Amino acid sequence: MIPTTLNIFHGERLLIASFFMAVLLLVGGCSSSDSSSAKPDPSYGPDSPVTNPKVIAELAEAAYIWSLPLEFTYRFGKYNELMTGDINTLAYVPAPAAWNNAATNAGNASALYINGILDLTGDTTLVYTVPNPSSTYTVTQFLDAFINTFANPGSRTTTNAPDPTHYLLVGPDSQYAESQTATIDGQTFPVIASDTSRAQLLVRVLASTLAPAADADSAYSALNNVAYKIRLNTLEEFLEYGPIPPKNGFDIKIPTDQERTQAIEFQNTPDNALDFFSQVGTWLQINTLPERSTGLGGTPIASLPSYIVPQPDAQSTYYPPSAGQRIALASFGPLGLSQSGFKIPGNWGSEQLSALQEGWTNGIELIQARLGRSATIDTNWWIYINSGWGTYPNDATGYITRAVGVISGGFPSLVNDGLYAAQFLEGGTDVPLNGDNVYTLTFSPTNANTLPPAGLEIGNQPPLMLKADQSQVGFWSVTIYQPGQGEAVCPCIPQVGVLNTHYSEATTSVIRVDPATSTITAGVPVGASFSASSPVLFDSGAREYGLESNVAYYMANDPVMNSDGTVSFQLSDKWFQSLSTAEGDPGTPVQFTGQAGSIVTLKAGVSPLKYGFINPVVQLGSSEINKDMLTKNPDGTYTIWFAPTLPEDAYPSNWIPTPSKDYYTKLYPDAPVLNTNFWPVFRMYAPTEGNDTPSILPCTNCAWYETVGGEQSGIQTDDGLLATYRFPVIVKKDRQ
Repeated sequence: MIPTTLNIFHGERLLIASFFMAVLLLVGGCSSSDSSSAKPDPSYGPDSPVTNPKVIAELAEAAYIWSLPLEFTYRFGKYNELMTGDINTLAYVPAPAAWNNAATNAGNASALYINGILDLTGDTTLVYTVPNPSSTYTVTQFLDAFINTFANPGSRTTTNAPDPTHYLLVGPDSQYAESQTATIDGQTFPVIASDTSRAQLLVRVLASTLAPAADADSAYSALNNVAYKIRLNTLEEFLEYGPIPPKNGFDIKIPTDQERTQAIEFQNTPDNALDFFSQVGTWLQINTLPERSTGLGGTPIASLPSYIVPQPDAQSTYYPPSAGQRIALASFGPLGLSQSGFKIPGNWGSEQLSALQEGWTNGIELIQARLGRSATIDTNWWIYINSGWGTYPNDATGYITRAVGVISGGFPSLVNDGLYAAQFLEGGTDVPLNGDNVYTLTFSPTNANTLPPAGLEIGNQPPLMLKADQSQVGFWSVTIYQPGQGEAVCPCIPQVGVLNTHYSEATTSVIRVDPATSTITAGVPVGASFSASSPVLFDSGAREYGLESNVAYYMANDPVMNSDGTVSFQLSDKWFQSLSTAEGDPGTPVQFTGQAGSIVTLKAGVSPLKYGFINPVVQLGSSEINKDMLTKNPDGTYTIWFAPTLPEDAYPSNWIPTPSKDYYTKLYPDAPVLNTNFWPVFRMYAPTEGNDTPSILPCTNCAWYETVGGEQSGIQTDDGLLATYRFPVIVKKDRQ
């Protein structure tokens, strides 16, 4: 049965994500000793002093906003333990985010991800090993149970780190939690201490997605030279063997059918307040709110290592960012929510329970409204927040921002590590950006030192921090996503990226073609990662074998690796993805059910035939510019094109294909509604610090920043934040 709305997504192993203005994957955290997937039971507890439905609704709205991060992290760990990997292990995604891999949805198509769910209970001691991040942009974000970042070692913060660095990773009850370094068996470790017993780590490694695998900056090189050198071991393992790789290799686990079934429960936020707060209560039972004295609390900020993240608005003394929430939690006691868990008040009836549900729903609507706030001409219609992400003040404003962060990316970066900006509508209108149209985004070849006027159609490249040799510390890119319904479901990286084959080559020899079984046996390309749905293309000899050259085909099933080092596979010219059930209704969460179309019938041939993997073009940015992969316009500027087909005056290297009715109608001819809207999202990793110009970050100590000639020199955003950089305007062209 064809669903009503085309919401394309891969929901099987929603591993990680990372960005502002787009919904991530999800699911909750549990300890290794709490691996049951049974629902928490919201039984009845003591009577509540509050029975007034109006008061209950108001409290429930506030409680939803405050506790959404807890519910998220509870499910995130649960889901990942079932679908991705065990607690206290790393899950390595071997390719940049795409529509058909574990880093999909709001993943960054310019980076590789590594994710870990951590249980640091008691004296649990781990060793986290990372190579020197000076050559390839790398950042590790450590987040506690309340989604506050407490450490971020990486290219921006540890430029002089040894190669490799071995961090001692501990929880709040460890004997090392109050130390900056620890010497064990003659080896000295820098210490990273979580302020809660459960934590997450998320690693981002720059990968030149569209470069050939043999290139030194390619995703394949980044995987082998950086990502696979990042290790997580127990202290005992490390002391005996050093930073050894995972026991089962670097592959993400293949879940059993039973685990897939269990994981469905944790794929999305519960649809009712009782189940939601039950999950929150379970998480509170195993994660005590930190005190200001927990860990390094009380340490002068000037004495902290560069990778330790101070609390918001820190002055001179450090305390854990999640300290200071006890008053908020205590205020929800009348709802039955406390550090001891969640119990329905014993004197509540249907009227009070209805009020709890009403307030919970109001909280959802409030946060969704905050996410969709209007853009302005001051920011050229891009929506972004340039401060306040990654750690959050322990007040009402901070809790709202933190909740927006959950639904917009789960684990937003610190803005100094990665700032995100999205555009949902055509500038100055209420019309969504639509993939059936043609749009452009144009950059000047260099960064100017002055703020361009609003509305300018040629903008500066996003300004990034520079190393001593003037090379960039980080990178920027713009990626397109498709919106959809459901927290874990979308936004999604669209499959249409395979339409642009400019960055793909057919250079690997086909050994034989068997028309009787429609099977191809071929060599293995460098950096190949085979699976059902992998897109491939063929060279000019394709027609002789019943194929077309330079167009996308999909491996119809998991290929067979042969003993002689070759691989055998069948092809389909279509790949069907999972769909939601109705317009505006995500329906029951589903697992990945993507499947191939009919098997392509092959012909016998005698001429040489070559094939290769397609690098889908869903993002373009500084990696392509720095490697001269993007084509310049005659005036030296760069234009990125968003269009369903290659426009006549566009360069193939600069084209990002967009979802279109024509494309989807061929795949889903009976679908009454086809979603072809898309969201472009900017990522700036290690943007220029706010005390330099230009910068998208606030300049906090620039005298010229306040006034120039009596006029304010920065952009005034909705939140009153200033910047000295504007993203260029997205320009709509004539419809094709």
